[in-house]
Amino acid sequence: MLSQQLNPLVDSNSIGAHCLVKVTDYHVSCPAADKRVISITNCTVVKSGDDVGHKLGNPQPLKNVEQQTPGAGEPQASMYERCVTVPSD
Repeated sequence: MLSQQLNPLVDSNSIGAHCLVKVTDYHVSCPAADKRVISITNCTVVKSGDDVGHKLGNPQPLKNVEQQTPGAGEPQASMYERCVTVPSD
């Protein structure tokens, strides 16, 4: 999700379908135990959608991500660590 402060990039068509951006700042929040929202607060357009012309790769949703809560005496996890945990193999 793009933050409201990036609306001028959308209004000027700098950000559009298939454009390539470099995310330079973001915020992760957990509105529910099984939901994560990543809000992009700053980014740089690397290539316009017209230059790229198609979807890159094959994006997939995260699966089997469990929320962990620290036990007594354990350090508190950051917001990112509480929302997105990667299972170890």
